[in-house]
Amino acid sequence: MFIAFHLFSWLTNFFTLRNIMQWSSKWNNTGLIYFAEHQPEKVVYLTIDDFPSLDSKISDRLLNKLSSYNVKATFFVVQYNLKQDEHNSHLFEKLLRQGHELGNHYDIDSPATGLDEKEFEQYLIGTERWIQQFDPDFAEKVPKFFRPPSGKSNEIMSRVLQRNDYLNILGDIYTLDANYDKAPEKHADLIVGNVEKGSIIILHTPEEDKRQKTFDILDSIIPRIRAKGFRFELLSQYFRDETFLDKMDL
Repeated sequence: MFIAFHLFSWLTNFFTLRNIMQWSSKWNNTGLIYFAEHQPEKVVYLTIDDFPSLDSKISDRLLNKLSSYNVKATFFVVQYNLKQDEHNSHLFEKLLRQGHELGNHYDIDSPATGLDEKEFEQYLIGTERWIQQFDPDFAEKVPKFFRPPSGKSNEIMSRVLQRNDYLNILGDIYTLDANYDKAPEKHADLIVGNVEKGSIIILHTPEEDKRQKTFDILDSIIPRIRAKGFRFELLSQYFRDETFLDKMDL
């Protein structure tokens, strides 16, 4: 992963992260959304994958970090993680009270591309029902947000997501942070150097034994992105706006 990360970094000398992520869609042609395409203002969207941590204390620390910067984020929930700590119910109440929002990241953080339509829908709705314990209105929101586990999607998943009013959202700012667990400042530099209007930033929930660099990355990127004149908003502020809904016929 060291080689992949540095190759990734080197490519950004010639192309933006947005370009690289868009080109990857040629091999992943499933209607994935990479950024807020028609966002006219300097707005970026922070998203956090694999939430919550297996230890609720770490997730609580993450919420406190974002609160200290007054930044709201979209958290993509993994059902397996959600069930591991009895304190998660209080954690999710705090998350929503602070103004963050939830998205569906599937049952486990493992690709769903090998499932048939019925199986995928079963797991998708199963995670949705868990989320509804904390956000009772989640199922009625149009659209709801889904992030494919491991970033992998296919036409079967796309059909299921569409009929259940989900948008299949990835992002255009991703630095392999889930896999390369070193050099937080280099991750931060890649993020800050590549933000554009409508960028969707992907970071991952820290755990006790990995991804602790997320805290350092946040400390670096939030003030630097703001210094460039950008503000942070929730995905729903763009993707649930009437202009977008009309365009997508949702």
